[in-house]
Amino acid sequence: MRYFMMQQDVNLLYGIRIKSQESNLSKVFYLGGEGDETRPDFIETPVMMLSSELKRTLDLYEDDITY
Repeated sequence: MRYFMMQQDVNLLYGIRIKSQESNLSKVFYLGGEGDETRPDFIETPVMMLSSELKRTLDLYEDDITY
């Protein structure tokens, strides 16, 4: 069995800003910016998010990943 750990690159310049709002029923995240920010394929916090392209790539190697 193989294990690996993915971490968000916190050193990206001009990274996207994330604002969150919480209620009793849900959490809402807003991705702010002007459209020219660096949009990483993997965001670790406040909740794990990954791009569709990264998800397709991971699925090629591991078909039993739980998202």
